[in-house]
Amino acid sequence: MPGARRGAWSLIRGVVVKAAVIGVLLFGAVAYAAVGSDEESAGPAPTQSPTQSEPPHR
Repeated sequence: MPGARRGAWSLIRGVVVKAAVIGVLLFGAVAYAAVGSDEESAGPAPTQSPTQSEPPHR
């Protein structure tokens, strides 16, 4: 029985370590996405141009 208990705790520890590593990586990815980079690689976004309409006839 002690060997099985040790094996079970070993498996639990492995799962917890993997979950912690995944959590840290996810946290880092979200923080990186939230902060963004300082470099503007895309340039300014195009703006919508006003439509040319005819003046009203009187």
